[in-house]
Amino acid sequence: MNEAELKAFVNEAIDSDERFASELGEAIEKGTWEVVAALIEKAVGRAMGLTSDILDSLKKLL
Repeated sequence: MNEAELKAFVNEAIDSDERFASELGEAIEKGTWEVVAALIEKAVGRAMGLTSDILDSLKKLL
């Protein structure tokens, strides 16, 4: 995932999850980059899980 894709993904996660947005905003304001990294990792993990679920569903259709 390149930088532009990561930014787009994080923006999408923020738009779809108010709690994520709140936590990310607070962490950025405090300069807590470890928390920022953990939140982004959580969002990426969620996306990977969804992608895996979608692929599993498509495999069952074949």
